[in-house]
Amino acid sequence: AGNTTIPEEIIEVSITSKEKLPKQIGLAGLLKSENIKDVARVRYVNSYKVLIRFSSRSSVDEIITCKNFTDKGWRIQRTLETSISYGTIRDVELELSDEQILENLESDTQIINVKRLKQRSADSAEWVDSEVVRIAFQGSHLPSYVRSHGMRVQVDPYVYPVTQCSRCWRFGHKQRTCTSVKVICPKCGKDHPNCDTTVYKCANCKGAHMTLARICPTYIKERKLRELMSEFNCTYKRAQTLYVPPAPQSAPPLLKEDFPATIHSQDYSPLPPTLTTSYAHVAATKKKADNYQR
Repeated sequence: AGNTTIPEEIIEVSITSKEKLPKQIGLAGLLKSENIKDVARVRYVNSYKVLIRFSSRSSVDEIITCKNFTDKGWRIQRTLETSISYGTIRDVELELSDEQILENLESDTQIINVKRLKQRSADSAEWVDSEVVRIAFQGSHLPSYVRSHGMRVQVDPYVYPVTQCSRCWRFGHKQRTCTSVKVICPKCGKDHPNCDTTVYKCANCKGAHMTLARICPTYIKERKLRELMSEFNCTYKRAQTLYVPPAPQSAPPLLKEDFPATIHSQDYSPLPPTLTTSYAHVAATKKKADNYQR
């Protein structure tokens, strides 16, 4: 019998950058110049993120450790694995810079960088510095504390915020990286800018609410996925495999007393204006929910 060759596992990595990534021919040239082979497929998510599948683990290791790519500011990791863990520390003096904070922290796990998070000002809509600092640790293990001058400082898991595009209103990206050619209305879900309708239809779940409402099942799912990412220190793609949809709630059985013999209109009064929901109210609620940004 002839030899049977078992193909190697297909492994996918993601490359993200704050600057636009090279297009396919330019990227292919860079991969060749670094002698990175065994590319099975390249797929651009947007101008700032690309997914590359390899048929060889050795090639994956080479691209992840490629110094020329990391020097460009590219973040490269396996899509089902995480090589960086994020945690937060609180009550950090506002006058300290990120560099000063980093100098005053010690950990048994290598600290890659720190970043002070922003929050909405109580007096305006501006983003201002908060006392919460995010720490990036090398590896998949998140330490429970760091030390500052010998004192332990508790580290809490960092939960990624749910980003929502203000152009197409989908989740997972912002307007700057949106690839949609259409501008979607957050009220009716159709392809035009914001309109004056009061008959709402979500562009994501098609429910009877505005697309930016926090009661949206799609938003609730995205928030849960980010909680799973934090709890299990995993990527978004891995969190999708862990996510369990909520069980549908069945309505309770109707009883005879649920059907009164007569109903008089004078027994009921219209809702006061304060109980009606406006676009401005939902938008304000959204800002409160997004208290911290990355």
